[in-house]
Amino acid sequence: MQSRAYSKFPKEPSIGIEFDPGESDLTNDEDGEQEAFKNYLTKWGKRLKRGKITADRWDAAFEKWRKMPHEARIRMGAAKSSEK
Repeated sequence: MQSRAYSKFPKEPSIGIEFDPGESDLTNDEDGEQEAFKNYLTKWGKRLKRGKITADRWDAAFEKWRKMPHEARIRMGAAKSSEK
């Protein structure tokens, strides 16, 4: 605190965010879970933007997905792909 080191930030940060290769690549979605996740959050996001649900409800929907077993997520993705 005495040297005020907190006020001497570099203009460019020395670190960057690393991504997992293929992390956002939906073409590598063998079991359909990523596509199902995208569809699930898009559905809830539209409801949030329209004011039909609160941010807390959106958070609860995200937590529900996160706690859902992998097999249930795959089934949800398979159900969406069969509707197309």
